[in-house]
Amino acid sequence: MNYASDFHVWTYAFDVSGLTSVKLKYRIDNDGWNPVESNHNETYAGGSEVGEWLETDMSRKPMAADPVGDGELNFFILPAAKADLCYAEIKGYKDKLIDYYVEATDAKGNVFKSPIQSVYVGTGDGQQGGNTGGVSWLPTAPNQDSVIVITSTTATAVSKLHWGVNGVGGSWTTPNAIYQPAGTTAVGSAVQTPFVQVEGKWQVVLGPFNKTVQKVTAVNFVINHGNNVWDNNNGSNYKIDISSNLTDPEPQPGGITVSFKRPTEWGTSAVNLWAWNSNGNLFASWPGQSMTDKGDGWFTHTFPESVTSVNVIFSKNGSPQSVDITGITQTTCYEYNAPSGNKFTVKTVTCPATGLAETATIRSMIYPQPARSQFIVDLPNIDMSQAVYMTITDLTGKELRREKLENAINIIQRGNLPSGILMLKITNGREVFRSEKLVLE
Repeated sequence: MNYASDFHVWTYAFDVSGLTSVKLKYRIDNDGWNPVESNHNETYAGGSEVGEWLETDMSRKPMAADPVGDGELNFFILPAAKADLCYAEIKGYKDKLIDYYVEATDAKGNVFKSPIQSVYVGTGDGQQGGNTGGVSWLPTAPNQDSVIVITSTTATAVSKLHWGVNGVGGSWTTPNAIYQPAGTTAVGSAVQTPFVQVEGKWQVVLGPFNKTVQKVTAVNFVINHGNNVWDNNNGSNYKIDISSNLTDPEPQPGGITVSFKRPTEWGTSAVNLWAWNSNGNLFASWPGQSMTDKGDGWFTHTFPESVTSVNVIFSKNGSPQSVDITGITQTTCYEYNAPSGNKFTVKTVTCPATGLAETATIRSMIYPQPARSQFIVDLPNIDMSQAVYMTITDLTGKELRREKLENAINIIQRGNLPSGILMLKITNGREVFRSEKLVLE
């Protein structure tokens, strides 16, 4: 494998008094050799054979709630506290021997250092996509505008693609809802999409990942074949790198924003937020401050920019209340997960889109899928007084059909379109408004 020379170091860290910093320390060996008779690589003090320690702050992410709703797992004992996932990247080095360790400082000034580890970094540039153990994808090196077809030769009608995006250290981010194919369901911080049989091959089609609401640089996945049978690429998980020129989403004004979706059984009651950090309680009295109602059941609160790490509790005027949610360092959205004694756990989810740019996008629906002799293209929110065109291509981009659409609901005859997975695009003749898959039997 042509593994990338840039790599992430990750660990979990927790302290009852709170952590003020978690840093990754690393240094470069001078000659790339760790002789047996020397201990310069094994000690913090080092020596003439190694360089000075460099450091970088590790990003911190609260650990996702246990998937207690997964029928294949039995979480009969839940932990009282969970460590944060801490990760940082070491990049820009090739053909080097690198020593590293993690240094954590708690709110009382105590410092903990992990044992020193060493790793040789090669000259690789990273994987190029491909075909592993009966699992393959096309194109092998996709970009943000690609439609990715994942095929498994061992999949069956019960198989599901268990996937997330932008994985770091074994933790995946939930793909935004706009990227999730029909039939996708949430499982913790990941989602599962059923395989569809096309011309005798079991496939899942993802992408394109070209929306500004979420920049995607990698798709991470394993395959759930049911009956507790998983294909996880021999423990390494599968990863599809995606080249993207999208900019990262604009940071929100102010500091960290936390959002919580009110459970339906709470009715129309407000949602209260209690918060604290290493400086003490952030609100005067329990149960804290009422969160801002953003509609559709979502409530939010934005902390001042001076608050860079915070712990919170969500409640319905004090009862019921969530468990302590600790170590929040970035804007995060939560939903009710499951009871936990007289409290409840939460799970992290993709924050709902708030920008007008995404909501104004032309929405199209193509059905039935797969289609035989004809199919319907439904454009529910478009002004048909403008010129709107439908273009159908194969997965290589070859144009197979192009015609003008005259109505909001259009019945399209298949004609000589081939079987398989095609791409249907809605355009104004110059700009592509929407791109979706079309499956023909």
